[in-house]
Amino acid sequence: MKTKAWLLCLLLSLMLCACNGDGQATGDGQQGTSDADTTAGEEQIATDTDTTIEGVEVTSDALDTDESVTPEVTDGTSGSEEAEPPAEPVDDGLTYTLNTDGQSYSVTDCRPDLTVAIIADTYMGLPVTKIGADVFKDVQLTSVTIPEGITTIGAYSFHRSPLTNIKLPESLTFIGENAFSLCYDLTSINIPDAVTHIGNDAFYNCTKLFETHDGIAYVDGWAVQYTVSADPDSWELTLQEGTVGIGERVLEFVFGMEYAVIPDSVKYICKSAFSSCEDLNTVYYGGTAAEWEQISIAYSEEPDEYTSDALTSATVYYYSVERPVDGNNAWYYDDDGVPTRWD
Repeated sequence: MKTKAWLLCLLLSLMLCACNGDGQATGDGQQGTSDADTTAGEEQIATDTDTTIEGVEVTSDALDTDESVTPEVTDGTSGSEEAEPPAEPVDDGLTYTLNTDGQSYSVTDCRPDLTVAIIADTYMGLPVTKIGADVFKDVQLTSVTIPEGITTIGAYSFHRSPLTNIKLPESLTFIGENAFSLCYDLTSINIPDAVTHIGNDAFYNCTKLFETHDGIAYVDGWAVQYTVSADPDSWELTLQEGTVGIGERVLEFVFGMEYAVIPDSVKYICKSAFSSCEDLNTVYYGGTAAEWEQISIAYSEEPDEYTSDALTSATVYYYSVERPVDGNNAWYYDDDGVPTRWD
């Protein structure tokens, strides 16, 4: 029993000696950690907490909070997706040419044997805005699709085309000269509200389209052709109610026209519409003087054309159901339906 107690004491003594050896010099000359070393170690640990994880700086302050830090994984790019290059155009039998603005394209040619034309609304990532001159001239088309975004149809674009109907886009503003001339089979076409110009003979002899009134052929509200083969010695022009515009040169060299009745629905009078109408001296307008001023009247840039002389040199009278107080420049229809000036 004493032996067991002695052995237990010896064992406890050895363990106590081993614990007291921490911090003392060792037999191989190594030294334990001093207080100064402990302080430096603590500072290093604090410094080491300000570190970078996958490109994201994480400070000790952030680590002291309950908020989690999610490192941002970068791939070396700016973060924005690079736009894909425009797809290669499909061969649709049409040729597209970059316009001078560098921001849009025109259709400028087509395959001679093309029968179905579907014009693209964009080409190489840019809008298609024009159909150039002569593109479908004499081409035996049976169908054409013109997309929104087209603003211009050039001269002779569909000259002598066998098309029977055409749907024009609401974006269209300009129809060039002879654009649809001699389209004998054309029975249906619309003129969009945005159109401000119809060129000379744009619908020349498209007789299946025409609605004729007092020698004037109309297409969807536009006066487009003078159909009288021989001018009378004296006559009066009365444009149809609801007329939107008068195309370029429609009444050029029409002699014997002493006056013209123009309804207040007219918004556009294209250049040379009344060129060389030497006998025109009076215009009876269906609206007010202020409304007359709002009509877009295009004057020719060519010095030998007389649109401004023929139209603006005429005296304009404004419609009034009752006699105006001043009585100046006003007119009404008499009992026989004849335009008459108020005295």
